Amino acid sequence: MSGVSSWILSIAGIICISVIVEIIMPEGQMNKYIKGVLSFIIIFVIVSPLPNLLNQKSINITTNIDQIQVQQDFLDKYNIACKDAIEKDLINEIKALGYEGINIEISYGFDGENCYFDKVFVELKGLVISENSTHKDIVEIKEEITSVVVKKLNEVEVYFEE
Repeated sequence: MSGVSSWILSIAGIICISVIVEIIMPEGQMNKYIKGVLSFIIIFVIVSPLPNLLNQKSINITTNIDQIQVQQDFLDKYNIACKDAIEKDLINEIKALGYEGINIEISYGFDGENCYFDKVFVELKGLVISENSTHKDIVEIKEEITSVVVKKLNEVEVYFEE
């Protein structure tokens, strides 16, 4: 770490020196040659640690397992948030059909890379049909709700609790 700090200090030092030289330098033909030499020195100072880095036989890369755990926690929270958002969307779409008072619970899994939804549980115990909707049989209502769920989540099994 001390090598990096000395490298940064040498870059800062050479830039300060070049600014001071540029301030006190008189106008004229010699000005552009001195600027060229200072630019070459700055590039040399910046590139100077590269040969040492290239000659190293091995580079130590360490991983911290705690950081990986934090990422998994983030993925779990993200998947739960997605599930909750989809549940709310489904409830709103079903309300638009004229059915209120239902509860939806989505069962999901995670295969290490992707989150997938496999089952949807629809609770119809509190089902209220709005006044604007036409009277339908419970079988027709279940079919409508199933079509909304399958349209949103594709290949998923829908289970009803009455």
